[in-house]
Amino acid sequence: AGVGIFAKVSRIKLEEWDKMIHTNLTGSFYCSREALSIFERRGAGYIVNVGSLGGKNAFAGGAACNPSKFGLNGISEALLLDTRYDNGHVSAILPGSVATEFGKSEGGGESGENRKVHPGDLTQAVPLSPQMPERTMVSQSRSVRLSRNVVNGRGRIVSA
Repeated sequence: AGVGIFAKVSRIKLEEWDKMIHTNLTGSFYCSREALSIFERRGAGYIVNVGSLGGKNAFAGGAACNPSKFGLNGISEALLLDTRYDNGHVSAILPGSVATEFGKSEGGGESGENRKVHPGDLTQAVPLSPQMPERTMVSQSRSVRLSRNVVNGRGRIVSA
């Protein structure tokens, strides 16, 4: 679950800020705390947070979205460090643009939909971490859709 409100800082209403932070960041904190109590009873467990590349790279209009996603990455990294010696495995999947309704308010509409990651693509990435051998930990996975464009030696995009 996530909320996407995209606007300049001067145009974000406090209620929108609160909704974004509460849903995208605080909600993940609550879910993780509950998962940790289950980990303790079972002696092991997995958390896979689906964040965004917006948590690594800020973008215009992301004044509320970017901090909530940066925070989710921070929680994921802290959880990984807190639990890794107690059989806890924490991963964060950071997709680029995903073809969902989430980013429609960005003005993206349908443009570029064929270049976006599709939700079904992510369903293949989520179970990856729990399927890895116990000695292996995937802390982050960045999911971007590859285009057929290639950059030549002079920095120009050419078709592949």
